[in-house]
Amino acid sequence: MRQLNEVLAREGFEAFCADDRHCHLRHIGTKTVTVPRSIRIAR
Repeated sequence: MRQLNEVLAREGFEAFCADDRHCHLRHIGTKTVTVPRSIRIAR
């Protein structure tokens, strides 16, 4: 996680593990947090 956050911080983001056991992104300046959603992969 530390290495990921080093890269994300350059663009103003940070990754964190939430209580729901998912990895989320947060914009450092606005504190806006991503919302997980299902992604379907075409076969």
